[in-house]
Amino acid sequence: MDISEERLISLILQNRRDLTREQLELLIEEKIDELRISRKTALYLIMIELGISTSSPIEKRIRFNELTDGLSNINIVGRLLWLKPTEEYEGVIVTRGGIMDESMILPILFWGRRKEEILSQNLYEGGIIEISGAYTKSSLSGGIEIHVPVRAKIENYRGSIEIPEPYDILVSLDQDISRYQVINTFGRVLSTPRERIVMVGENEIRVATFLLGYKDSFKRVVMWRNIIDEYKWLEPGKTIIIYLAKAKINKFGETEIHLSRNSYIVEESSLDVPIIVKDEKLANVQPGLNLARVKATLLARGALKIDLEKKREVRSVLIADETREATLVLMGKKARLINEMKDGDIVAIKIFRASIKGDSLIIFVDEASTIERLEKETITPVIHVATRSIDELSIEDKIVNIKGKIVKGPVKTDDYSDLSFFLAEDETGKPFKILFRGDIKDYTDDEINQGDKVLIKAGLVDLYPLLMKKDMPTIKLRAYSYIEKIY
Repeated sequence: MDISEERLISLILQNRRDLTREQLELLIEEKIDELRISRKTALYLIMIELGISTSSPIEKRIRFNELTDGLSNINIVGRLLWLKPTEEYEGVIVTRGGIMDESMILPILFWGRRKEEILSQNLYEGGIIEISGAYTKSSLSGGIEIHVPVRAKIENYRGSIEIPEPYDILVSLDQDISRYQVINTFGRVLSTPRERIVMVGENEIRVATFLLGYKDSFKRVVMWRNIIDEYKWLEPGKTIIIYLAKAKINKFGETEIHLSRNSYIVEESSLDVPIIVKDEKLANVQPGLNLARVKATLLARGALKIDLEKKREVRSVLIADETREATLVLMGKKARLINEMKDGDIVAIKIFRASIKGDSLIIFVDEASTIERLEKETITPVIHVATRSIDELSIEDKIVNIKGKIVKGPVKTDDYSDLSFFLAEDETGKPFKILFRGDIKDYTDDEINQGDKVLIKAGLVDLYPLLMKKDMPTIKLRAYSYIEKIY
């Protein structure tokens, strides 16, 4: 078989690392001038003098898709994709990374070498390297790992090999990822990682999950144990690539993406990750994540609160469209964004989580969500907040504004320890109860005392006393309700 001149040059440079291409070109020219021979003949003479065979070292390498468990003293060539911070395992330091050839990506472990030491050898992430003396093992999560002992030789590869970019083998989330043994995928982070403790046998194990989206599809990503600490930087809106993950089917039949110690996440802001959002009515909102946009009228807003556990501001808002009402729970920076809007405005909420409790729909608006005011929209909400006196209340009323004077309270109820009430009377002198859960400070920015005149905004009418007429009328405060002192 005829070997090209470029191939012969590659073989010489692979075997003689001390030679540069420029120096080799000078040797070729010297042979041609001295012996009056062709360029290819000159290359063969140089190889004979240097003791180089036409059998290329690269022909001895094993491609990654041919690797099996238990191989030793193997030669590989691949693109070094990443290196994680060095860790210690059973008293020995190890640096985990990822490496790719033309067939696939595999995890690689460098034993006895720190990340800084590897990079100081003129090696770099993204470069093509050649390793002699590696071995293989099966990982705990399945699949093959490449292990590089201290005695192994690692060099930049100077030959010619076509290795694709990792982007070329990524699988998008709108495909059936469950059929892949190993998943390399990408998407936009749609939710903040939520950490919790689960019991596995008798052991408590940390687990964190977040949602990753692409077009009209999304998947739950699951991280275990110390892997969670590697990715504290994840937040909604970031576009990321996930390498060397596994697909697992959960108890609901949904496909999840699980990370192992060999998995790797990198932010890649240049990726084009479209999210397809469809318009939806409130009545069609489903529990969980909704890649949807709902438009509704802003009817009322509660007081700004502090979530002490998560150290962020929270505000609840009442909205409604033509099909039903819902409570928005605005979190973080979104809690103050509502200050720029007024009651009666039409708002659009896009990409959100939802839950349904009884007959109540709750929509959570966090960093992954958007909320904006729409100028030229008209909506006739299914409910409206009427201003009433006690005598005007009827079973047709659901949420009302009402003025009154605090007569007594707060008083703890006998039924529930976290329920309290104020006794009040409206402007006509009719008595009623103001029932609330928790601390009254969660519903007002004012100090409420006996004798104060107040305006209750968006109180829920308790229909039971109206229907049964066995107790005084009661107005229940909800998270979106607000008490304003009247001076």
